[in-house]
Amino acid sequence: RAAALTSATIAGAAVIGVVVGGPLVDVFGWRPIFAVQAVVALLALLPAVLVLPCDLARRVEPIDYLGALSLGLTTLALTFGINRLTVLGPAPWVLAVLAVFPVALVVLFVVERRAASPILPLDLLGIGQVRAVTAASFTLGAGWMGSFLLTPLLLQSVMGLSIGATALVSVPRAGFITLASPVAGRLGMRFGEGRLVRWAAAGVAVSFVLLALGAQLESTVVITAALGFGGWAFGHVQPGLVVAIGNAVDERDLGTATSLQQTANQIGAVVGMGLFTSLAADATTARPFVLVYLLAAGSALGCLLAGRRITDIRRPEPKVRDAGEIPVPGLPAPWQSV
Repeated sequence: RAAALTSATIAGAAVIGVVVGGPLVDVFGWRPIFAVQAVVALLALLPAVLVLPCDLARRVEPIDYLGALSLGLTTLALTFGINRLTVLGPAPWVLAVLAVFPVALVVLFVVERRAASPILPLDLLGIGQVRAVTAASFTLGAGWMGSFLLTPLLLQSVMGLSIGATALVSVPRAGFITLASPVAGRLGMRFGEGRLVRWAAAGVAVSFVLLALGAQLESTVVITAALGFGGWAFGHVQPGLVVAIGNAVDERDLGTATSLQQTANQIGAVVGMGLFTSLAADATTARPFVLVYLLAAGSALGCLLAGRRITDIRRPEPKVRDAGEIPVPGLPAPWQSV
């Protein structure tokens, strides 16, 4: 339930940010958006300082600066290279950036094997469940964010909707992500996170097929319904992935594992946005968007296939002693069980 609430908040906030940010950019330009983000971050920091406790009992480990640098370089080479490739094409320097990625990846693995306190513990990647969740998060992020980026372009450039109308059509996606939170928590507890991920990923795939149909028909009604249904399904799959990877590792590795899941999702988002933008960003007809939505459906099916390797792992419940087992000072031993 906690994972569902957290995932719904994050995913819903991301959608709301794009819906609100679009009109703001059109009115004020893109530069003031960074100032708005700084204010929002500050508003999040202040209650965190007041509410979140300090973990003084935990031993402070050295920071893996070299590993962090290697991880940053590896991620930058992949995401920036793909981003520029879709904009500039196969320019020599873009290909050179992409060629850095496999080399940086090898260096990252070498550095992390030798690190005393690695920022990316390689033993986590040796866990099958971690690899399955990482793959599912990557494919889901590619389809979800790639299609999400292009839907406003379809509504405006092909169907002629205004910015305000486009924002209204996009609202159901955010709303249903948030509404799915309590239901996702209960379904996950009843049926397990493996089934939850597979069912929800199938639902996301169906929503993309409906979006393709809506694009083909140029129907605002179908697109709005598909966005709402997709938000409902996505609101179920994300908590399942977070819980699945969290239960597969030791408690001390929980932060690293969930960060790995989010990073895989975000890298997939960059890949999906770059690929889908290159296919349909300049389109003035519905056909390229139909292709993009079908590719997104394929990405969601990739999440479903990876989810087949996710098993339900339950942490042992903390033992709660019966009232009769609580020792009472001064009471004779024969009466302690009363």
